[in-house]
Amino acid sequence: MNRGLILTGFLAISLGFFGCGSNAPDANEELVKVKADLIRARETADSANQQAVDLKKQLDQYSTEMKGLRDTYDEDHKTMEDLYKLQAETKANYLSLKDNTTTKIDALEAKLGQSEQVTSFQAQLDSIRALIDSATAEQQIGALKNDLAQNIAHITMLKGKVDSLANLTKSADASPTDSLMGAFADFEMRAHDNLIQLTDDIKTIQQHIRTQDSATYDILSQLVLLENKILSLTNSFNEIMNMSPVQAQAPASSGGSQMYQSNYAQSPGTTRSQMTEEEYKNQYIDALSSYQNGNYNDAVRMFNALINSNRNNDLADNAQYWIAESFYSEDNYQRAIVEFQKVFDFSNSNKADAAQFKIGYCYLNMGNASMARSEFQKFLNVYPKSDLVQKATQILAKL
Repeated sequence: MNRGLILTGFLAISLGFFGCGSNAPDANEELVKVKADLIRARETADSANQQAVDLKKQLDQYSTEMKGLRDTYDEDHKTMEDLYKLQAETKANYLSLKDNTTTKIDALEAKLGQSEQVTSFQAQLDSIRALIDSATAEQQIGALKNDLAQNIAHITMLKGKVDSLANLTKSADASPTDSLMGAFADFEMRAHDNLIQLTDDIKTIQQHIRTQDSATYDILSQLVLLENKILSLTNSFNEIMNMSPVQAQAPASSGGSQMYQSNYAQSPGTTRSQMTEEEYKNQYIDALSSYQNGNYNDAVRMFNALINSNRNNDLADNAQYWIAESFYSEDNYQRAIVEFQKVFDFSNSNKADAAQFKIGYCYLNMGNASMARSEFQKFLNVYPKSDLVQKATQILAKL
């Protein structure tokens, strides 16, 4: 647009120098007007360039903050994975120790059973010997001799086993049975202490994991907020830059701002004639600028005025989307969900996928992970070709 104005200025200057003498005053006046328009156009262009530079600085700052948080998140995530591995190893060691303890206890109980059998056979032998000593009948003695021989052989075998067990003990004063019971009690005590220690370690690891999960979720929430700011600023910046130069500069060069204030100041019950296409676009840019400057109440009021003026305009669905974004920026996520859903009332809206995506963000910031997963999955199902698919997939992987 600047080149067109400069060429117009040169044409006017040429007319001033080479035109007829009688038209020279009119040419000079026209030249003055053209120069004034040129100066205003340059000022408008400089202002727009400065806004673009400021937005670029904000984008760079948010990108730097997001990178720092991503690095912190990656480090914490690695620590959490290490804790999960340690928990798994500890559990495996606990199960192995438990199996070994059970096996050893069963073996000791079997050996104790054999010792009790020896005691029982010894009592039977003593009873038989007493019977032999007191018996007077030959038949009684003959009948018992065979049983005695068998019992003695069995007792001798069992005594050998008990003696081999007794040799394993280092206590010379204790009997084989007492030594075996002492060893078992000592082993049982050590196993019990180890089990208690392992249980305490597992509880400590689980507590660390819960703490780490909480810290990771906090970092994820901060990332979500930063990424949303960058996404919103980028979208609004792109919308303004995609407008034609004449449309973007019209408010500054035609006194449009004063006209907007009078339009927005109308009472709710007042109706006005439908805006022209140029007025609609100019007012849309003004409302979007209010959003970028953080004047969310003004932005909502201006966008609502546009929708009420002409709901069928191509920018009406965009206006509804930015109303929802304004409530989102004020952390009013419940109201933002309602406003984002209104975008779907516009047919063939180019903001429908972004609205569905941001509904998932709203539930995520509200701490409702279940609904966030549901809404992001709905987004992937309904809008598989959206530019936001990769981002939604990454968020689902973290939930």
